Amino acid sequence: MKSVAKVILFSILILIFIQPFIEFFNVLKVKLVLNFSVLNSCRTAAVNAADITSAANLNAIVKQEDFIKCFSEIFSETLNITQSFKSGNTLKFHSDSERFAEITADFVFSNTTDLNNRQKQIVNIQLTTKYVFITSALRNLNELNSEKYTITIEKPFIIQIIN
Repeated sequence: MKSVAKVILFSILILIFIQPFIEFFNVLKVKLVLNFSVLNSCRTAAVNAADITSAANLNAIVKQEDFIKCFSEIFSETLNITQSFKSGNTLKFHSDSERFAEITADFVFSNTTDLNNRQKQIVNIQLTTKYVFITSALRNLNELNSEKYTITIEKPFIIQIIN
């Protein structure tokens, strides 16, 4: 009987110690998914929102509203989420499933020139979302805690024409 109790106790302790590692790997997975979604959405938006008249002079300028609109469409489709709010250069998305909490995307556009005096545009994107725990024990601990864990991703995306 002692050996059965020891096995059960050992199993419970192993499960308690494994849960933080499961959450750690899930955080990495969520960050990778968000990073690749942002990168793919930016690439597609840069092509679709390019200003053709400036591209003829090898200047890489995008129309900001078209870029944000295209980014929103691609990002929503990639993660299976829905855009819920748009104000200027800020977008908010919500997930129908409980896979993601509300995701906020902020865009900052800046124009610079390269060494050949060609214009290029830099889009700084900042994504913030609250982390959704997958293990029940840590989810319950998080509900008791007033501090919410957020994932923040900052990505500069350089739009340029290389000749």
